[in-house]
Parts: sequence; structure tokens; C-alpha cells
Amino acid sequence: MANYCTLRGEFHLQDGDSFDSVIDNEALRRAITRTEDCGGGNWAIQLQWSCEGQEDVAEGDLEDDISPHFRELLSLVNIYGAKFEFQIVVGEPHPDPFKIKPQTVAMIAVLGASISARTGSR
Repeated sequence: MANYCTLRGEFHLQDGDSFDSVIDNEALRRAITRTEDCGGGNWAIQLQWSCEGQEDVAEGDLEDDISPHFRELLSLVNIYGAKFEFQIVVGEPHPDPFKIKPQTVAMIAVLGASISARTGSR
């Protein structure tokens, strides 16, 4: 069984920019699991991490999943006004309690991301 954490973001391109020129880091491109051209220069992205069989998904590799992309994600906030939401699922069949390392919470906070938790299966 897989447990999921999702970081969703929306941002607006500046004149003359393209999605490919803004998301030019290959590692970040591979980490993005969904993109959507919302029109008018607005884009939505999603990064989703799955941890098969982990008792505490956040105590596993979540920090390692976010930190390599943190600088690029922060640039989206500072340059393109990105708004992020971090989503977790808690309760059966997911871990309860859901533990997040302080460093991970700090990265999420610096991105200005809201944290949304829901219960139950996907």
C-alpha cells in the first residue's frame, strides 16, 4: 500500500517567459507529476511522493524528496508569485499520527504553502 504527500502550486508567467524556460531544472521536471496550462500565462503543477509500505511516510524520505527542488520552488514564489498547498492523507489506511520533521515543516513554511490534511483513502 502506498501513502501519498502532494505539493500543488499555481504561478503566473511573466511576459516573454515560457513554462520550459521557467521550469528549466531537469530534476524538478522529472519530479513534477502533473502540469496544467490554465490559460493567460497561468500554470498549475503538482509534485506527488509515494512511499510504499512506510509506517510514517513523512519520517521516511519526504525531506529528501522536497529539498533538492526547494531553491527552484522558492524562485517560483519570489519571481512568479507561486502559491503552494501541501496535502497529506492521515488515518486509515494512512499513518496516524502523521509526523513531519521540523526541517520539512520549515521548507513548507518558507514556500508559504498551506497544509491540508484529510482522512481516509485516496
